[in-house]
Amino acid sequence: METTKSFEISSPEDLDICPVFSFYQRNEGVKEHLARTKRTLLQLLPKPMPFKDQKGLEEWLKKSLPIFTYSECESAPSLVTVRFFSKPLCSLPTETFLQEMIKRWLIPHSETTILSFHHMQFYFEHYLKEPFFVGEAQIVVKSAKEQNLIKMNLPLLQKEILSAVSSGSYAKSILETKALPIDRKAFLVRESLLRLIHRFPEEFDDQILHRFAFAQAYTSDEFKDQRSFPHLTRMITSMYLIRNKLERELRTLPEKRHMIIRFIQTKLSFAFGKKPVLGMVIGLNFFHQFEFFEEKHILLSVQKFFPHMRLVSGSFHRFQPSQSPIVTIYVELEKEDGSRFFPREVSTLREHLTNELSKRIEHLVPSLFMVRNEEEIMRNILLLSQELKRKEDLPQMMISFDQHSQEDLIFTVVLLRVKDQNSRTLEELLDDVDPRIRFIPDRVQNVRYLDKDHPIEANVFRLQIAKLPIFLRMDFSVNLYLARQEVVTFLSRQLGDLRDYNGGMILKQGELLAQFKRLFQDLSARNQELLENFFYSLNPIESQATIPLNCLSFFFDLFLGLADKEFPKKVDYDLDIEQTDGGKFAVMRASEPDYRTIVFEELKAAGIYDRSIVSSVLSFEGSHYLGYYFSTPTEEKAQQFDVAIQAGLEKWAVNRQKLKILRLATAYKVVSLDPRIGGDLEANVFIKLLFDGLMRRAPDGSTVCAVAESYEVSKDRLTYTFQLRDSFWSDGTPLVAYDFEYAWKTLLSPDFSTPFSSFFRPILNARKAKKGEVPIDEVGVNAIDDKTLIVKLEYQAPYFIELTAHTLYSPVNHKMDQAHPDWSMKNSSDFICNGPFRLKPQKPFHSFEFEKNPYYWKKGEVYLDEIVVNHGNEKTSIDMFNQGEIDYIGSPFQSFEDCWDKVTLSKVHEVNSEKIVWICFNTSQFPFNNTNFRKALAFAIKREDILKHYKVHNDPAFTPLPYQLTQHMESDFLIQENEKMSRNYLEMALDELKIRREDIPIINFCFGHRSSQRKAISDAIKSQWEEVLGIKCHVENYLWHEYFHMVTTGRYQVGMMKWFSWFNDPIYTLDSFKYRDEGVNFSKWENKQFQELLNLSEETKNWQERLEYLSKAEAILIKEVPVVPLCYEKNCYAKNLALVIPENSFSLMGNYDFSQVKFLEN
Repeated sequence: METTKSFEISSPEDLDICPVFSFYQRNEGVKEHLARTKRTLLQLLPKPMPFKDQKGLEEWLKKSLPIFTYSECESAPSLVTVRFFSKPLCSLPTETFLQEMIKRWLIPHSETTILSFHHMQFYFEHYLKEPFFVGEAQIVVKSAKEQNLIKMNLPLLQKEILSAVSSGSYAKSILETKALPIDRKAFLVRESLLRLIHRFPEEFDDQILHRFAFAQAYTSDEFKDQRSFPHLTRMITSMYLIRNKLERELRTLPEKRHMIIRFIQTKLSFAFGKKPVLGMVIGLNFFHQFEFFEEKHILLSVQKFFPHMRLVSGSFHRFQPSQSPIVTIYVELEKEDGSRFFPREVSTLREHLTNELSKRIEHLVPSLFMVRNEEEIMRNILLLSQELKRKEDLPQMMISFDQHSQEDLIFTVVLLRVKDQNSRTLEELLDDVDPRIRFIPDRVQNVRYLDKDHPIEANVFRLQIAKLPIFLRMDFSVNLYLARQEVVTFLSRQLGDLRDYNGGMILKQGELLAQFKRLFQDLSARNQELLENFFYSLNPIESQATIPLNCLSFFFDLFLGLADKEFPKKVDYDLDIEQTDGGKFAVMRASEPDYRTIVFEELKAAGIYDRSIVSSVLSFEGSHYLGYYFSTPTEEKAQQFDVAIQAGLEKWAVNRQKLKILRLATAYKVVSLDPRIGGDLEANVFIKLLFDGLMRRAPDGSTVCAVAESYEVSKDRLTYTFQLRDSFWSDGTPLVAYDFEYAWKTLLSPDFSTPFSSFFRPILNARKAKKGEVPIDEVGVNAIDDKTLIVKLEYQAPYFIELTAHTLYSPVNHKMDQAHPDWSMKNSSDFICNGPFRLKPQKPFHSFEFEKNPYYWKKGEVYLDEIVVNHGNEKTSIDMFNQGEIDYIGSPFQSFEDCWDKVTLSKVHEVNSEKIVWICFNTSQFPFNNTNFRKALAFAIKREDILKHYKVHNDPAFTPLPYQLTQHMESDFLIQENEKMSRNYLEMALDELKIRREDIPIINFCFGHRSSQRKAISDAIKSQWEEVLGIKCHVENYLWHEYFHMVTTGRYQVGMMKWFSWFNDPIYTLDSFKYRDEGVNFSKWENKQFQELLNLSEETKNWQERLEYLSKAEAILIKEVPVVPLCYEKNCYAKNLALVIPENSFSLMGNYDFSQVKFLEN
């Protein structure tokens, strides 16, 4: 390969620069701006210059950038000059990043004033391989206070900016997550986190920077001051990793309680010394919103094993995003004597603390509002009065629970006694005798007299008793039985012997419970709550006092045996039935509680459910249990008992299986569920479930009426009149024609941001309105009444009816959109749609949940009841599919091209499609604005080698149109691999661009799916370009929603995209290249002759003539190479064998309609 002699650079004047755009010499203002940029650049270079030729410049740039300098901060008022020199950022405009960092973070809690900011992207004419950025900002110093702050913070800001720019694509995340003013420690933590992201990309992403920002904002200055930056880094990373692990475990076993604890032995730093502490990172999942876990639960758990340990004040930090069941907590322990922690102590906590903390989770209960029933009190007084017949009779009392507060419990006591002349009042006997119990008198009255000296006195009063620790169970629920016993003891101590009228059963209940606990001493010590919950779940209530101890023990053993078993995922319920001499026992469980009602009804129908059957209803570890003990069954009744339970469970299981639930998984974050914004394929799949347009694709692939009941086309084929059927939104309100007019016109308004406005171009004045050239009212869409929509076209579009079946043409509820513009971001009643399904409130780790829309006009032809969409990467999704946890994987939800061999549960289906893979050149950027340069790259691509990276056979593509629509499949001007032609075109391009081969900038090649196969293809193209043309190339990977935004806004150089044609006409694809300012014109290419040919195709009435114009336009597109067609990519998927997908539900043109799939009947 020919090399070019290196230019000498003997003085600063030899260091010429040029903008990244062409033809700048034509404008004096640009030339003046360039000259100022060069002056700024020269001020940043060391003197003397550390290079003398092009090679030296290249080496110095690689070694020295980025550079950030600032002038001295003199007395206020004054100016500080900040200069910056680096490569441009990819994730956001470099000038935006610099300005925001300076304005927001240089002066804490105040916006810095930037008087001027001069900047420019440029190339060195001696080194045209890649662009560079130079900026100079003038900062106003208004006061002495600002002067001191700027002088202190500028060095820190310098390090922050240099670190962010060095980290490249994470600069945007750093800017977004800088929640507090900068400091040295925060900088070091962030730098450590960035190193982790680069070193372990599979484990860490930029979300960890958001976690750090949260910790910065929600921990005190003292917290950060006392902990070193490695300590803070370990805390953040531990919380992040534990949360990720819990998410994986919850996807597998959502019904279980998961808890992970990590211990960090470290020290806190103070002005006069250090203190040893034991940090704990605790992660767990809650079952519902009323579970509660905080410092006191942790402290009591730890002190059970080590009473001398306590929590470090101010060390508690908690992270729980909204709607997430996972909470991660950081807290520290210290010893009372300040000594260090021994390995045996940490080992004990590691072994036992998880189980102990699980039992401490508190359940919040709403406070009670209850009005006392005076009639019941009077009835109790009369009842007790009948028990007093002699003056020697013991006082009679009834105790009932009244109410509770955070600190106290209140019991109402009705006490009747035979009073004589020497009796003291109860107030005298009970008031102020025990500081824990407060006497609250209510009334005293005589009911009747035994004789004239011995009245029967009725006392009604309340006792307010503090919530003593002995009353609290481990989960901080109150044991009312113990509290009541304390009331009885108090009254007996003060009043002497009493008869507890309603306490007899309670006494027997307590005795049986004590015996029960002694039988299960080990379990009672470990999990007393479970044992008590089982005991108190027994019904009827008297069975808690009368059930034989041996039967109770066997019943509980049966429950424990079922609870300890792994719940099979592929069964609906689990059942264990046993017969002993004591009777018949049955314990069952299921993932949903509604089976209990059906089992009860079956027992009742069999005529064997009476008070001789003891039941237990309990929920534990996410499973719902039901138990029965039948004490005296005859052989016939015992058999009926078995049959009824089995019948009830089977009936419930059958009903459950009738509920058709499709389970999907996606690896992508959906751009938007607003049909006006989510026009990409991934979003389109879900929007199609939620919205119905005027037309819709039928199962046979044809376009049929949907919300439109009928339509008429005028003779000149420029006016379409749609008559709407009666249909409704998902909230039951009528859908009207104005909802269509409103949706389309808001999309076409200049202020509405969407890359898909070009799809509405056939409509009269659509493009002009989007550009702001005509009022939005002049767009050719009008609802003349609730049922009639008239659409006027700019030109004849024979494909217009097919176009209205696209989700972009969906209606939007205009009232909701005006009242709640953020409706599409909510999974709630605010999300109103009109399609086959509607959104359910989102559950943790489900991307979406859809349920059948009861208001859908065609709901009888929707065969699924629900669709559940999980979010997961390729490995997680394949594992879930192989375990039968999801029913479908593959196109369009995941790119599993290199993982299909791991699918074991089903065969992989390969389906031809009109999906075509493009390599897109951003023609607005140098040197891709040169056609011959693009041709050089295109001729260098060896498709045969690239297609080897696919697991399935894909055909190469040589025209940008899908193979069924192209008119140039065999044309002789197609660009196919040819190294000689590639080099020839490169030489022609270099001559036209007036640059040398070594001056070609490094090419940034990006793609938008985290797929190893996409990476392999990108690397293969990179290698081919480097080998054939000797140019440098860099490959970058982005999340899909980020990448899609980059490509539609033109902030990239070269990228890989998939393209579908929505309808069977070449105009769909060709039209996307017509105007460079439209979002779906990924290449930002424009050609006047190409535009004229498309305009002629719109104007002609002759079909053959139209095809000829389109053929010529396609030829121009092929020759100009704004995109390089790579291959026709097949759709691959695997599915549940019982899932039936109608033949055309997944069309060649990328129409995926999951509302039409169904399951085979059993």
